[in-house]
Amino acid sequence: MNRAIGGGIPIECSHATSRVNRVLACVDNRVGFECLRFLSGISTTRLVGVIVHPVKTALYWDETIAFCRERQLPCFEIGEARDQFEKIAALEPDFLVSIYFDYILDSRFLNLPRFEAVNLHPGYLPYNRGFYYYVWAVLDGTPAGDIIYKKHEEEAIRLFQATWPAIVCVKHRHFRQLHPGTRHRLRDAEQLVTIDPFEKLRVIDLIDRVRLLTGTSGSLCMIEINGRTYRLSIDLTDQEVDREAFAGHPGGTRMGIPKS
Repeated sequence: MNRAIGGGIPIECSHATSRVNRVLACVDNRVGFECLRFLSGISTTRLVGVIVHPVKTALYWDETIAFCRERQLPCFEIGEARDQFEKIAALEPDFLVSIYFDYILDSRFLNLPRFEAVNLHPGYLPYNRGFYYYVWAVLDGTPAGDIIYKKHEEEAIRLFQATWPAIVCVKHRHFRQLHPGTRHRLRDAEQLVTIDPFEKLRVIDLIDRVRLLTGTSGSLCMIEINGRTYRLSIDLTDQEVDREAFAGHPGGTRMGIPKS
C-alpha cells in the first residue's frame, strides 16, 4: 500500500496491502472533530469507535455525537469506557488516537491497539503537560505567544493529516525524550485560578496570570476579600493615555482589605 505524506513523498506500508486499519479515536475540541472527519474519508481506515469527554467538559459535543450517529459509530463517554472496558476491547483497534483529549488513558487502553497509540497534544512536549497548557507555556517560560496560540488548532489538524500516512504505515520513528519537561496536574490549575490577596506578585506576573485565564466566557480567576468572592479580570487596551484628564481626579474608594 502506497501513501504520501505532506510533501508528496511515497511511503511503502509494512503490513498487508489489502488491510483496512481499525481506529479507535479519543477526541475533544474542534481539532478532534476535524481529525475524525479526516479519518472517515480515508478508504483504508475504518473508525470503529469514539471516546469523548463528559458533556459538561466537552467541546464540539453536539457535532461529534451527530457525526457518530450518522455513521452508526459506537460512542462512549470516558467514564463509561473505563467502567465497561470489555466493550472497548471488543472493538479490536489497530490504532488508538488521542486528540486534544484531557483525560488519562490507563495501560488497558494504551496496550489495546495492535500497532500504536498516538497522542496529539497542543502543548510543547515534553513541557506543559496537563491542564491549561497554554497558561503554563507562558508561566514556565517555554515557547508560546499570540501567533502560536492563534494558529495551534489549524497547525494541529494539518500536522495530523500530514503525518497520519507515516503512522498508519508504521514508518514513523520514535525519539526518546531527553528532558523530563514539566507537568501540571488539575490541583495546580485550581491553585492557579485562586488569587491570594496577600500574595506578593510582580504586576506583570499578575497580568499574565489573569489574562491567560480569561477566555470568551470570562475570567476563571477568583479572589476572596472580606468574605466575599469576586471574579478578577483585566482589560488591556492599546491606546494613548490622556494624563491631563486625570489631573485633580478624586479617585475611587479603596476596598477595606484588613492587614494580614
